[in-house]
Amino acid sequence: MNGQPRGSEGPRGHEGSIHMGNEDSLVQLQRDVQAAHRRRTKEALAKERTLDATVTAAGDSLNVANAICDEFDRAKPIRVACRKGCNWCCHQKVGITGAEAFRIAWYLKDHLDGVGFQEVQDRVALADDQTRGLDRFARMDLKYPCPLLREGACMVHPVRPLNCSGMTSLDADECRKAVADDLTRRHIAEGGKTIPVHGGRLAVHLAVAEGQLAGLTDSGFYGRWVELNQALRIVFERNTAIERWLAGKPVFAAAAIKEELEPLAFGEER
Repeated sequence: MNGQPRGSEGPRGHEGSIHMGNEDSLVQLQRDVQAAHRRRTKEALAKERTLDATVTAAGDSLNVANAICDEFDRAKPIRVACRKGCNWCCHQKVGITGAEAFRIAWYLKDHLDGVGFQEVQDRVALADDQTRGLDRFARMDLKYPCPLLREGACMVHPVRPLNCSGMTSLDADECRKAVADDLTRRHIAEGGKTIPVHGGRLAVHLAVAEGQLAGLTDSGFYGRWVELNQALRIVFERNTAIERWLAGKPVFAAAAIKEELEPLAFGEER
C-alpha cells in the first residue's frame, strides 16, 4: 500500500425528509435513497478521480445512511440490543464495496503502529485462508470471528461497512444462539427461524450501499459487492491495487460475491 488520502469522513447530510409508514413506503424510500445516492456518488467522483475521493465517497455513504436512520429514531425510537463487546454478528460473511475496502485499510494504517498494522494484515490473511469460498451459512457454521475484532470489539467501528452498520439487532440472545447453537443455526439456514432486527435501518443501509455501487459503476470503477477479508487482503498485498482501481480495472474481481446478499438469516421489525 502506497500513498495517503487527505481525509476519510466526507460531507454529512442527505437529500429530503424521511417518512416511514407501511411496507410500500419503505420500498419507495429504498428506491429514492438508492437513486439519490447513486447520483451523489457519481457527482463526487466526477470532480476528482483519486484515492482521496474514493475514500471520502465511502465515508459519505455511511454518514448519509446514519443521518437518515437518526430521523427514524427521532420519529419512532426502537430499543436495540447492540452494545460494545457484543460481537455475535461478527461471525458471518460480510459484503463490502471496493471504496469501503480502501477506507478501512487506511483507517487501520492511520490508527496502528507498524507492528499492530502487520498483525491485522496477518489476521486478515489467515481469515481469508480459512473462509474463502464459503457461502454465508457455511461461514456461520465455522464460527470464525472477524479479523477486525480486538478484545471483542470492532477496531474499525467509525468506518465499518454499511452492511455492518445496518445490522442492528433487537435481541442479543437470538444473535448468540445463531452462532453458538447448532440447532438454531440449522433452523435459520432452512428458513424456519429469523433474528429480529431494525428493518428500517437495514433497508436504508443496503439502499445506500447499492446506490454507492451503482455510482461507482457509472464512474468507471469496480461496482460489485466483494467479500471483506479477501478484498482487504487485496488492498494490503497488491502494490498495484490503487493504480488499478483508479484506472477502472477490476482489482477486486476475485473477491466478488455471487450469492444473494439479502440478509436471509434476519427478520425485519419496523
